[in-house]
Amino acid sequence: MPRYKDDRYIFKIIGGFIYLLVVAGIAYFGIFLLQYDMDMIGCFCLSIATFCIIMPFVEHLEKLKEKRQQILRRIYNIPAALNHEYGEVWDKEFQKVITKAIETTNDSAKRADLHQCQRVAKEMNKNSCSYKLDSPFYEINNAFRLTGCHFTITDSQGETIAQIV
Repeated sequence: MPRYKDDRYIFKIIGGFIYLLVVAGIAYFGIFLLQYDMDMIGCFCLSIATFCIIMPFVEHLEKLKEKRQQILRRIYNIPAALNHEYGEVWDKEFQKVITKAIETTNDSAKRADLHQCQRVAKEMNKNSCSYKLDSPFYEINNAFRLTGCHFTITDSQGETIAQIV
């Protein structure tokens, strides 16, 4: 364990030097085997050495990409992963919106339509299991995300009760 912050760089330099010596040894061994008609083992050693030389660069690029994603998530307040993307969560949220709309509307025809909508939504998810990607509301979720569609629930006066984007 390094005592000081500067010691980490020294350990990285020493580790990198040892790493290069090992890779150079494998490459030299592969070239040596190719000279003495052991082509298969020589090619195998050279491919390992090539892989070991290229891989640190690829890892470095991946770390840079990961840091960039973290910065973008922090700037735009984006979660690291989408949780609860299944249809049952969509169904629960949709039921909450419909219930709120039923409670706030005064028009009896509109209330009857919303009750019918609520019954249809419950019937749609009746046969689907939890956490299944073939749930009807999961498909609706994907349709909204892929097309950019949205819809608005309004009361009889035209006031917006809820908007789902």
